[in-house]
Amino acid sequence: MPINMLRWKNKSFTLAVYGLLISVGAFVTAWVVYQVPSDPKNNIFLGLSLQRMILIGSVSLAGLLTAALSVRSFRNQAWAERAWTFLFGQTTLAVLIRWLAAAIAIAGWVIWFTPLYRWENNQDYYLRLHPIVVWLTLAGVLTFVVSGVEEYGFDPQNFLNTLTSNKNIFGIALGVMFAFLLIWAFIALTGLGVWVSDGFWYGAGVPVLSLQIVLAMVIGLGVFALERSSFKARFPKWTDVFIFFLIWCLAAYLWAREPLPTSFFAPGPFLPDYELHPFSDAATFDRGSQFALIGQGINNGAYWDRALYMAFLVFLHQLFGQNYEHLMNVQAAIYAVFPALLYLLGRDVFNRSFGVILAALVTMRGVNGIVVSTLIDLANQKYMLTDFPTVIFVAWFALMMVRWLKAPAKNYLYALWAGGVVGLGIMLRTNTLFLLVFAGILIPFVYWRQKLRGMVIGVLVLVTMFASTFAWGAYHDKSVFDIYIYRIMIVLKARYPQAAPQLAPEEEPQGNEAAPVSVAAVSSTGPRLAEPAKVKPVYEFVTIHFLHNIISSVFILPTDDEFHDLWRTVRGDFPYWEPYWDGRFAESAHHFLTLNLLLVALGIAAAWKYSRAPGLAPLGIFLFYDLANAFARTSGGRYVVPIDWVILFYFALGLFQVILWGLAFFGLREETAHVAEQASWSWEPLKKQAPLIVIFFLFVGSLVPVSGHFIPRRYPDRSQEELFALLESQGDIQKMGYDAAELQAAFAQWPELRIVAGRALYPRYFEAGRGIPKNRFPYTAMDFPRIAFTVIGPQGLSYVLLPRADVDYFPNASDVFVLGCGLGANIDALAVVIVDQPNIVYTRRPPVPLQCPVQ
Repeated sequence: MPINMLRWKNKSFTLAVYGLLISVGAFVTAWVVYQVPSDPKNNIFLGLSLQRMILIGSVSLAGLLTAALSVRSFRNQAWAERAWTFLFGQTTLAVLIRWLAAAIAIAGWVIWFTPLYRWENNQDYYLRLHPIVVWLTLAGVLTFVVSGVEEYGFDPQNFLNTLTSNKNIFGIALGVMFAFLLIWAFIALTGLGVWVSDGFWYGAGVPVLSLQIVLAMVIGLGVFALERSSFKARFPKWTDVFIFFLIWCLAAYLWAREPLPTSFFAPGPFLPDYELHPFSDAATFDRGSQFALIGQGINNGAYWDRALYMAFLVFLHQLFGQNYEHLMNVQAAIYAVFPALLYLLGRDVFNRSFGVILAALVTMRGVNGIVVSTLIDLANQKYMLTDFPTVIFVAWFALMMVRWLKAPAKNYLYALWAGGVVGLGIMLRTNTLFLLVFAGILIPFVYWRQKLRGMVIGVLVLVTMFASTFAWGAYHDKSVFDIYIYRIMIVLKARYPQAAPQLAPEEEPQGNEAAPVSVAAVSSTGPRLAEPAKVKPVYEFVTIHFLHNIISSVFILPTDDEFHDLWRTVRGDFPYWEPYWDGRFAESAHHFLTLNLLLVALGIAAAWKYSRAPGLAPLGIFLFYDLANAFARTSGGRYVVPIDWVILFYFALGLFQVILWGLAFFGLREETAHVAEQASWSWEPLKKQAPLIVIFFLFVGSLVPVSGHFIPRRYPDRSQEELFALLESQGDIQKMGYDAAELQAAFAQWPELRIVAGRALYPRYFEAGRGIPKNRFPYTAMDFPRIAFTVIGPQGLSYVLLPRADVDYFPNASDVFVLGCGLGANIDALAVVIVDQPNIVYTRRPPVPLQCPVQ
């Protein structure tokens, strides 16, 4: 302990003042409780109920006891010394009192600032107890401070020295904050990014709650105290590995156990199986994997750039079946590696405690994303979408970049890993290609004095990236560049009317449901399509989306001093999750927005201090990925899922830094900055390990085409005559109520009449007037009861509708035959055969004449 640490000198006087303050607070609290109105029916004495009398009596007794403590301590110094040692000395009871006081202070603060509505039916009790909660909170703070100073001492000089030594942090933070204020002013003046919208437009990302921030900081400070204790010497070398898997397991448990509510991408559940099934983009990805499961290759053998997730679903289905909720629980458990990766990132940038804080925050926020999936536009870990898996690859890329930049001469192999990660990420979302641009800009600066080394590393980064995508491209006879250009051309065609290059018809994704729809046809949790009056120039819409991505990321942070719940946060007084928010919000929120930005700026400055350039790698990743979103004319909501954690990263670091400065009052010495390792260059790792890294990404990339070919073909490619003969031999034609000869004649008369065989997916029964609010056959609302489902098979993709009022049994992924009138991929069914023991036949009700189109 430093010799200049200050402690309480006159313990008698200090104890007397301590008792006096607690006593005065108790009597004031008793008086306030007395003034709270009560129900006249429960009055016993002086207008008080029995419960109120007990409360006032208990608080008053505490006031009398602490008053007696104050008087006795002031009069009898020897007794005060003994009482002081007993309460605040080195005894076990003193330690218990100190940490109990801290717990009471934190719990009381939380209860104090919990809004009244959260107490539901107990609001009257809360109003009566609120003054006592305030008193206990302040008493807990006072007790902890008195006990803490006695235990750890008080060192104002250390605090001043700490602030003085951090002048650079303050300077950088003020500079960053000034930049934030300029951006804020620009947005306020122009409206760009707020009420001036364009393209695919969503609200803010998944919020993190104030209470969750408090809990994460408490957990992090507990780890910090443990690291500062003598127990740290017992930490084994594999401590970080243990913490990594511990975080993964805890996050997996919390995410998997959280039930997924019905939402736009998983509506329902509907009869007859009463299960959730994917819809819209989620169904597109799942269908791509289902084709592989019936032996026809990923996406029915058609090329698509986002095939990595489809391949992942193939393995997931093979191992865990077809039940959507069970499947998504397993997926969420796998995705829980994301908080564990951020733990490593936080540890590398600052320390282990910050890594734990960051992991705790993103774990709790992940739960939030599942809970609010019915309320806001997002992509969480229980959706069949590519946005959330992309965040894992972005975090992995960030970790590799930080480790590379810490020692570029020694750790250059991490740059190769980063290139391979980009390649895999591109097979999820092409936006990750901009991360390669970020790395490409850094390489010349990092190796500006060793240009040959820089060129070698740059080439190898490209090699590992191409290694990831090579197998999928080669399988479809495409060059190494086509896989990167494909999505860019689609975006240009769909969102750049100035250019609008044409794609070859065979390059369109199989069964793609991403066609534009009208705003009126989209549900409250579907995509928001702006309808600009005129086509905006590129520089304007890029600026709009770039700013909107920043806005929607910043507003995941709390902007109120109360501990609101999720529903009130996103659907109450805070408008940031409205897609067409006009930019106005409460005056008090301005103060919290300013504070949040200041903490983010401070976090950026702290990252620079402790890690220099590596600490700014997440910031660069955020900006470049944001730019990719902006050029794609997408922003907010699910589109910022891969990067909005970066704002939380710097916010948490800034807040943690403030807390550490506060602890400097108690003599805490400042964390030392990470000094960049000065290692000499060696070509040996490049010769020995670089080929292995390339082979690794070649292997992982090859799993994409392989996943579509290890399952034998389930449905042979039969002609209509063969299908008819098969149904007739099984007796199904007779069960349909048709004469075989009559049906054969109908086939000759009506070319649209067809038989389709394959796997039925996503069966949904709708009553008359019901449907899914998206104008897409066969799930849109119609004025008659029906069963609607999708069929995949040798014919490709078909959407089937069978009018009928009762369908008792129709399991997902059933083998079916469908007889009906077809128009393109849509089939208006006359009968459906479910292959079972025995086969089950559903016919159209009411029956209609055998003709096409159906009358």
